[in-house]
Amino acid sequence: MAPGDRLKETQADQILLRNGVMSTDTMATRHDLDPEKERQLMGR
Repeated sequence: MAPGDRLKETQADQILLRNGVMSTDTMATRHDLDPEKERQLMGR
């Protein structure tokens, strides 16, 4: 994925999150992250 594409995708994800139509778990998964592991790393 080109850097500009990644930025656009991330910005679109932020809009979806802000408007309550996508969960943080879905966003994490879309970016190849494990939501549970990320919560543990962040102390949540």
